[in-house]
Amino acid sequence: MKKKNRQQKVKVHDYSKYENEWNGIKFPSDDMRYYGVHKDGKRIKLDIKRMRKIGCTGVPESVLEKASAIPRNTKYFHPKKARRFEYVTNQFRDALSDLAKEWAEFKNAFSKIKTPKDVSENVRVELLSYGYADAEEATELGLMAGMKRSFVYQKLWLAQCSQFIMQIAVALDSLMLRKCRYLGFSEKAVTRSKLHTYLHGRYGSEKVENLDGYKTYDNFFRIYNLLKHNSEDLFEKVKEKSPEMLLTNTYHNGEPSMYYLKIGDGYIENSLRDLQVFYDSLCVVFFEENTDEAEWNYDDYFTKIINQTIQDQTNPLGI
Repeated sequence: MKKKNRQQKVKVHDYSKYENEWNGIKFPSDDMRYYGVHKDGKRIKLDIKRMRKIGCTGVPESVLEKASAIPRNTKYFHPKKARRFEYVTNQFRDALSDLAKEWAEFKNAFSKIKTPKDVSENVRVELLSYGYADAEEATELGLMAGMKRSFVYQKLWLAQCSQFIMQIAVALDSLMLRKCRYLGFSEKAVTRSKLHTYLHGRYGSEKVENLDGYKTYDNFFRIYNLLKHNSEDLFEKVKEKSPEMLLTNTYHNGEPSMYYLKIGDGYIENSLRDLQVFYDSLCVVFFEENTDEAEWNYDDYFTKIINQTIQDQTNPLGI
């Protein structure tokens, strides 16, 4: 005779014991368990049904829906990771975000440098104030001084752009190397091509060249290589693959390539934005991550929101 399957009884947690009440008046709870967040060793587990019932946790309903849709064998939802940075996706996203903030600071600092217009006006006013020239002559001499300043100003600007592009490339390359080392890459001599080959070896059917955003990634590092090495060979590669980035069709070995490239604020900001597509795709294919879940599926995401909710409800004045 077959035994009848018996459904395991799910113990209902008594949440009333976390409620605060005095003289019949209920007060917001300062216990995370009241909001459906429970300790599970060093991690947490979530009672999503409870979180939805009280409706004041601060966790978006869209996140609760996504969490509910993930199959599980228990009443509680266990976030996949403990910390945000445990997702490689977030490490690349944070690196790009930090670089964007640094670039904004560099631009702000550069804005303090005297522009050709500043120099032109300063010379004009000085000549007039000391009586060294009449209005027409002072204006003419001021314009000449501004033109002279233009070369220096443009050189400084291009040097800053060139150096920052290299800074971006170094930051992203070093992070890629650290992540490949974590997977098992152990060669001492490192190139970007070797890292790609290593990833291909781990996932035979997958190729870096097929990732979303690869064209942006490939073009960016081609520009970086030309800025770094200043060679005719690399210039020809840019000319072949990214002709829209060039200011001229001719180049000779050793010439500062920053004067031949269309690099500037727009290029840098667009690169920092568009490169994320490639690195997100990299993390999906080669690190087997879900880039959507990387935004919320970890302990700290929930505890941070719940702690803020508790603070807002129990101490609304922030005293």
